[in-house]
Amino acid sequence: MSLERLSRVLSPPVFPEDEDRSRTAKVLNTLLWNLLAVLVLAAAIGVPFVFAARVESIVTLVALLAVVIVTRSLMFRGKVAAASALLVVTIWIVFAVLTGLSGGIFSVNLILLMMWSVVAGLLLGRGWAIGTAAASSIFALAMALLEVFELPPPKPFPSPPLSRWVELTFGMCLAIISLNLTLRSLALALSRARHELAVRLEAEEALRRSEERFRTIYDSVNEAVFLHDASTGAILDVNRKTVEMYGWSREEFLTLAPSDACSSEPGYSASDAVSWLERASKGENASFLWHARRRDRTLFWCEVSMRLARIGGQELILVTVRDVDDRVRAEAEHLRLTEQLQQAQKLESIGRLAGGVAHDFNNLLTGILGSLDLAMMDLPDGSPARAPVEEARRAGLRAAKLTSQLLTFSRKQILEPQNLDLTEVIASLRTMLSRLLGENIQLLTSSAPGLGAVRADRTQMENVIVNLAVNSKDAMPNGGRLELSLDEVEVDADQTEGAAPGRYVRLSVTDSGSGMSPEVMANIFEPFFTTKPRGKGTGLGLAMVFGAIKQHGGFIKVRSAPGQGTTFELHLPRISAHRVQPEPTPSSTELARGKESIVLVEDEPTVRDVVAATLKMLGYRTHVFGTGEDALAALPSIGELDLLITDVILPGVNGSVLAERFREQRPSLRVLFTSGYTDDAIAQHGVLQEGVRYLAKPFGPQALAAKVRAVLDEK
Repeated sequence: MSLERLSRVLSPPVFPEDEDRSRTAKVLNTLLWNLLAVLVLAAAIGVPFVFAARVESIVTLVALLAVVIVTRSLMFRGKVAAASALLVVTIWIVFAVLTGLSGGIFSVNLILLMMWSVVAGLLLGRGWAIGTAAASSIFALAMALLEVFELPPPKPFPSPPLSRWVELTFGMCLAIISLNLTLRSLALALSRARHELAVRLEAEEALRRSEERFRTIYDSVNEAVFLHDASTGAILDVNRKTVEMYGWSREEFLTLAPSDACSSEPGYSASDAVSWLERASKGENASFLWHARRRDRTLFWCEVSMRLARIGGQELILVTVRDVDDRVRAEAEHLRLTEQLQQAQKLESIGRLAGGVAHDFNNLLTGILGSLDLAMMDLPDGSPARAPVEEARRAGLRAAKLTSQLLTFSRKQILEPQNLDLTEVIASLRTMLSRLLGENIQLLTSSAPGLGAVRADRTQMENVIVNLAVNSKDAMPNGGRLELSLDEVEVDADQTEGAAPGRYVRLSVTDSGSGMSPEVMANIFEPFFTTKPRGKGTGLGLAMVFGAIKQHGGFIKVRSAPGQGTTFELHLPRISAHRVQPEPTPSSTELARGKESIVLVEDEPTVRDVVAATLKMLGYRTHVFGTGEDALAALPSIGELDLLITDVILPGVNGSVLAERFREQRPSLRVLFTSGYTDDAIAQHGVLQEGVRYLAKPFGPQALAAKVRAVLDEK
């Protein structure tokens, strides 16, 4: 048996929460061990102690031994008071019975009975001491009275002679004293050994707690921590966050090559990582942004700090890594959105300017082109004046095209959408595109089967395709290949660049030309940006393409690289309807005429005069007004009325309000709006409202005649 185990056997139970109970347990334990020693010694030597007869004494000693065992068991179960009461009461009863059976007043057991009150007081307090002494006194008085009245109790088991009892008691006292001294010495040795063991265990526990505390802090840090050998750069240890951040286990990190956790990008390679470690090993603290690689090969941005540290007498490089991927990406996204906002603000400003300029230009051009067209009608074919007039007319048309591009770029162009089959649109343009591209450029077209329709303005789509073809031709001065392909794609929200997710018809325009650098690609949709020589381009072609596709609810993707050609991917929302409008047929050169009554409201004098002259030339009965107020005032005096032609933007009452007031009085009246630039008076986001008829400025007599006749002939 070890000293520690022996100490636990000899020691009483301890109750930290109850000091009084602990003290009682200590006294009770001492008493039980002394009593046990007496009982064992008496039984061992076989000396009559309680009774003169040896057998009766042994039986009594065994019973007392059982009481001692039961009492100790109760004590270690925490029932100290119950154990003390059991011992006091049981032993008192035993001594009382023994006294009565072994001589009464003359029994030596009576002395033990009287002395038992001292034990009761030690264990249970003064009340129990007084009570036990009183009970013993009453019992002794009873025995004395019985003897006085010659009524002594029977003596079946006489006690041993007093001399023998005294002799035995004295010997046992010496034995108990010797036993106590031995036990005390043993307890002292056990206490010293226990103290040394406790000191050693406390030191080991303190070291364990310190290591556990360090590991807890080390693993609970919300940053990845690497411990590198300063001399070799090898990884010695990593914390739990490192395992979570990178995906490798602690054991795998110890054999990991630097290249495994580094990207191959310049500045973030394995050699760059080794260079940083070498600088840190020389005592240079460093903090920097790093592009790291996880076990699954994904890359992420992190902040790295390195410093030289001495831990346990060993020089180590302490590396902390903080995952800042979300922050870096958020900052990049914020920068991108800021640039987009600035771009949108710039485009909006340019768009407003373009819209205002286009409005004034279109009014002027309507007067100019209309006047030139009327003049051409009056000039004979052989007249020398026809050439300069025709040249002036071509210049006016070029100016009209430029203003149209400005409006398209600024998304202010009024659209007349229809259900279109882009395959048919491309087929109708093929002959013209072939002549435009020339013989040294091969034109290829393809379309996926079952291609859906789009809702778009046909003229705008044709202009978009032609503009892209012109750009491709310029990128292939020595010839090449241009391919127009159509298919359908399903687009997620993160791929639409602001457009709605869903099913799109994709028109891919791919050339084999010189391609573009990233710097050029970043600016191709900028208005007035061009790589062509001065005087060879306006820089509005691709801006117009961008504006037109955006206005139709689509988006554009571009792929290009120097020497590898360019691909423009135009995405337009697919519609469920499959019925498409047929391609418009060229109108006759003969102007459509009529005899209907028309009210013309136009605030621009030049435009008003040209339009009025054209209408009268065509045979229409025309009433001409400069403002909406004048037209409303004259309306009651106008008899039969078939058509109202009004500019959208008028001083005072605008064209839309004017049309409503006219229809209040003439419900069957038909209306034709004209404008060089319009707001939402007759359109929603650049698309004509249902039932609205519109003629964009500038226009000539032929376009006016055709539109007026078409509106009047509608059923």
